[in-house]
Amino acid sequence: MVVHGGVIRALLSYALTGERRLLALEVHPCGLSVLDVGEKTLLRAHNIVAYDLLPESRLSTMEMLWEMYRA
Repeated sequence: MVVHGGVIRALLSYALTGERRLLALEVHPCGLSVLDVGEKTLLRAHNIVAYDLLPESRLSTMEMLWEMYRA
């Protein structure tokens, strides 16, 4: 979905808290946020912009721990 910063802030705030309120989230122009919506909602990335390096992994902390445990 391509939307403006206020809508991104509202969607992420609701997804993270379950409440209709705005968190003080910084949203850069052309920033990318990745939100997995399903049985559980998981914020995979927030505010990635072209001039910042991408993270090495988009796994959550629990997913990384699970991978280490399985190995």
